[in-house]
Amino acid sequence: MKRGTVTVGSVGWEYHGDTTEAATFYITPQPSWVMNDGLPAVQIVEYETSDHFNGSGYCVIEVELVVPIGVQQAVKADIATRFGVKDPYLPAIPVQSGTLVNLTLPDGEGGVTGLQVGGTDFGSDNAIFQVPLTAAQMTTVKSTLDQQGSGPFEVQYNIIVPAQMPAVTAQLTFDATTAFDYQVKAHEHTHWASSSSWTYDVTEQLTQSAASKVVVDKVDPNLPQSVVDAVAAWGERVITDLVSKEVAAALALQEKAGGHESFSVSEISSFSETYEQKETILWRLCPQATLPTFADLGLSVDQRKSLEVTVDKRKFVAQVTPQCLFGTSKEKAATLGAQPVNPFMSNIKPLKRLDVTVSYPTLSSSGTRTHTFTDNTPYTWEADWDDTAQGEYSLQYMAVYDDDTQVTGSLADIDATTYTLGLADIGTLNVVFDASQFFVAEDKIVDKVTVDFSFNVPQQVPFLQSAVLTPSEATTVFSSVFSAPITTDYVYTVTYTFAKDVKANPYTTDAKSQNGPWVRLLSPDATQSFNVFVAMEQGDLEVTEADINFYYGNPPYFPDIPASKALPRPTQSSPIQLKFAAEGQEAVPPAKKTRMKTFELFANTAVTPVTVDATLLLSDFTQRQVGPYQFTPSTVTLFAFSPYLQTFFLTADPTIVQWQGGELTGVKVLVTAVTYTPEGQSTRVTVQADSPNQVIARQPDGRAYPVFFKVANMPYGFADLEFSWTAAYVYKSGALYAHGTQQGTVLDLPAIATEKTPTGGKVF
Repeated sequence: MKRGTVTVGSVGWEYHGDTTEAATFYITPQPSWVMNDGLPAVQIVEYETSDHFNGSGYCVIEVELVVPIGVQQAVKADIATRFGVKDPYLPAIPVQSGTLVNLTLPDGEGGVTGLQVGGTDFGSDNAIFQVPLTAAQMTTVKSTLDQQGSGPFEVQYNIIVPAQMPAVTAQLTFDATTAFDYQVKAHEHTHWASSSSWTYDVTEQLTQSAASKVVVDKVDPNLPQSVVDAVAAWGERVITDLVSKEVAAALALQEKAGGHESFSVSEISSFSETYEQKETILWRLCPQATLPTFADLGLSVDQRKSLEVTVDKRKFVAQVTPQCLFGTSKEKAATLGAQPVNPFMSNIKPLKRLDVTVSYPTLSSSGTRTHTFTDNTPYTWEADWDDTAQGEYSLQYMAVYDDDTQVTGSLADIDATTYTLGLADIGTLNVVFDASQFFVAEDKIVDKVTVDFSFNVPQQVPFLQSAVLTPSEATTVFSSVFSAPITTDYVYTVTYTFAKDVKANPYTTDAKSQNGPWVRLLSPDATQSFNVFVAMEQGDLEVTEADINFYYGNPPYFPDIPASKALPRPTQSSPIQLKFAAEGQEAVPPAKKTRMKTFELFANTAVTPVTVDATLLLSDFTQRQVGPYQFTPSTVTLFAFSPYLQTFFLTADPTIVQWQGGELTGVKVLVTAVTYTPEGQSTRVTVQADSPNQVIARQPDGRAYPVFFKVANMPYGFADLEFSWTAAYVYKSGALYAHGTQQGTVLDLPAIATEKTPTGGKVF
């Protein structure tokens, strides 16, 4: 890969060449103040009050990414000298959605502190910070800004760009058992996550637990070690992102179910991913810079005073960042280089304007409450503080696209000082599917990949598209605009057509429901890791022995390729059997003794589900029996058992659903509540199912198969079980809905749906 560094002034500017276009180079932009009429976009507000807020305050800082014209000229000259390209093309880096920006500043006590916000992704990738300052911080920040040299604000961008894996193979692994062992022994539950604050420091816990591993092997022995190190650092960030996503998903389910226990890393599964040379990956660039001081910028005394304000009342301040594409975004992006070429964001429809209205008691007039965005510049609302509302506010917005399509939405009880309105909020769906890993290896197993994509918004014709991915076109983008905010997942299936020498029939995966702007397609023989967790002691009872079995009731439906022959095929007579015994247990905090084991099975088994049954022998010489229950591996990561609590599954069976010759494309099912009577009691108890919605689609054999919903932490011996459910039948002409209450554990889905709107108006 062609790369270089040019120093302009005291700043080093990195650039690298495109992997396919010899005359195209990208300069990594650097963070900078947003400048307005020669002044940095910063407002420092100090409180001069008679209470404990005196001397404290806040500052509002706006930053962006820049590549100055002088830097572009210097880079062009270096490219001509180093690589012989006389007139290189310097487009802006094709940033993907998900920019994060970190700010580090003095904490007023001799150390540093920081905060993180989202960038705009478009234009100059602006970011805005509202930074609360103690009296000590206020003094430090003001005095440092008045001096030349190192300023008080250091900014680091974390931007995501598509790139090709260099001449290496990278193996990324996360071991949930290792992470769990560390969590139990170190008793560090709340450091992984907190269900009350939804915060977690995954990076620190991965490092301390040694649960993650990145192995980078050179394909080209002459590759510089610096490239290997960069890929290793990238791999660690990818693992952190994947684990963080699983932690957030587990917390969301826990919050939905009304749980308040500390997060346990047993709720996420192990994984392993391999990235090959020339495969398209999402690379992370992390440019950082210390913002120049007022003295460095040569600001006069009057100019400095205009940026520093003293007020006698506490202020309410809120900022909104539009993470959207405006018609002016490309014009503003020109500060980063030539007009950007971004194939993965090219289908996004631009906005004409975005009207945002903030509601807060002291924002009384419409002129102070509403702002119209016509570009990606964030905006700040400021008003006197209201002691009743505190920092909570609500906002309403209307997005108007260039073709006059309008999307409206509202958000209530916001307590974040900065809020980002993204593509999903304004009804834009933009998803990249990447199959490049199948076409870069020497041994080509897959000839082509077909993705069938579906997205449904109530009372609209669903968005249904297919795309065929091949070695020459290994990625595709599904993009559209809907007249409402996007709050639900999209659904897709993948059909693999194998190379001729593999001699295997095409294979179609289970339907998958997920969100996010980028999907890296999995291998057809993908596996799912499971954590089986047993609390060996609970209350006054101990588990003296636990036998837990997993097996297929029928021969499983696997892809007919050589690698799949190594996948386990447990049967009822020869199951995967996990044994847990009390002997040798060490006393660990908390008082409960815990054990966890992990195993793997083939992930896509909707056609042939897996069966689980368990027998627990207790210290009072009684026995607990769980199951047998069926489940599909792709929807489960954790099985938990204890002397008093169990895990079981509900079933939604589509046997009598009428598919009407292909008019019905799929059925989404959600279990909303589970009600039962505990043993020896008369009062009914209602809990939430510990599963997201499940999707039913017809398989290549023309049949549809059941889906299963996990219910955790259920007592033994319950009676009168029933559950509430709702279903969306997605027809080509639009969705219809059904709902009801089912006694027992099996729901026979109705043949057709007739309701025009979802139950309670809630979309899932």
